[in-house]
Amino acid sequence: MIRQILEQRDWVLDQSDVKVQSVPFSKAARYRRPDWITFYAFRNSSDPRDVAITDRRQNARLPTDTRWTYYATFASPLQASVAFNVRDLRQLRQHVPAHGFYRVRIERTLRCA
Repeated sequence: MIRQILEQRDWVLDQSDVKVQSVPFSKAARYRRPDWITFYAFRNSSDPRDVAITDRRQNARLPTDTRWTYYATFASPLQASVAFNVRDLRQLRQHVPAHGFYRVRIERTLRCA
């Protein structure tokens, strides 16, 4: 029933049998919008706040001035905004295919006590 409602509203099944950390449920299905693009984030090994976002995980065209380590995968605009401080997703979608990566700096959200 949920699948019928979500597919009617243009959501696409992304993955089935996803583990859920909830007591009454053990597995669920994950849905996504068809216009969402999967991005991959890589961290600078010497400065963890420096992040490069690209559209491919293997053979990614990253800046050559430093060593990069894989950090995370994301597709939703909410996750891009909150986790990686990307305010303009349209600009990200245009910049990554043209230049190979989009570099952002993740600032601290909380100050030291």
